[in-house]
Amino acid sequence: MLENNSGSKWEIGETLKAIRLSSGMKQTEVYSNVMSRAHLQRIEKNVQTPTYPLLLNVIQKFSMDVDEFEYIRNDYSLSETQTLFHKFRSIKTTLNTDAMRNLIQEVNDYLLKNKSAFIQNLHYILNGT
Repeated sequence: MLENNSGSKWEIGETLKAIRLSSGMKQTEVYSNVMSRAHLQRIEKNVQTPTYPLLLNVIQKFSMDVDEFEYIRNDYSLSETQTLFHKFRSIKTTLNTDAMRNLIQEVNDYLLKNKSAFIQNLHYILNGT
């Protein structure tokens, strides 16, 4: 497992570099025909953030998807959004009123601190609106 000594969410470049090194791949194996070496170095040093299409292209070379990349980037934890959705999926039935009530409260608390169209839609579903 890759290690993030900071205990917080990794930067995109830091994550890409750690995955590449962990995979035993050279820079040219991953980034050739994708970007210049100078661009790669700026990204891996977190000086520049790759565009989303470029990021998708690179993580596909590692044979992973965005969710797996974000899981690693989040220090091998689900994000708060993923956790809420996971709780929603695990309820299975609206008859589980305690779980529904708890999740509605967690979603409301989340929305007070964060803007998220996805969680806002989950809020609408939970409240039947």
